[in-house]
Amino acid sequence: MCRLVAFEAGFTTIELIAVVIIVGILAAFTMPHFLGRSAFDARGIHDSLASALRYAQKLAIASNCPIQVQIQAGGYSVKQQPSPCSSTGSFTRPVIDPVGNAPLQRTDLHGIILTPATITFSPSGAAGSADTTIAVSGAPSITVVGATGYVETR
Repeated sequence: MCRLVAFEAGFTTIELIAVVIIVGILAAFTMPHFLGRSAFDARGIHDSLASALRYAQKLAIASNCPIQVQIQAGGYSVKQQPSPCSSTGSFTRPVIDPVGNAPLQRTDLHGIILTPATITFSPSGAAGSADTTIAVSGAPSITVVGATGYVETR
């Protein structure tokens, strides 16, 4: 005798529950990255500003001319004097970013706020007599040691 056995296509309840649990675990770990970018933006701006400060100090030493970093609440820019190494004059000529071949500045902060400050690096690399601390909302602060120009981040 021949029996016909009918197989039904589909998933068992256990398989469906396992898939739902796996998807739930993946969602729990990945959703915060999609919903809250502010922490990533804050750290990126923190690192970008610290890099610009370090570059300004190194450029001041290499060119033997003062370089100024102007920090506003909504951005920053790196500038030098109109005529190289003049002892007087305002800092109006933008420093060119070596990577992008454009002025070294940033204004797209995605809502991140910086503490306004003006830091001028001398040809020796020093940044004045007092330390300057720049707060970056949502990220650690940046301190520029006045006597040495060292840029300290945490």
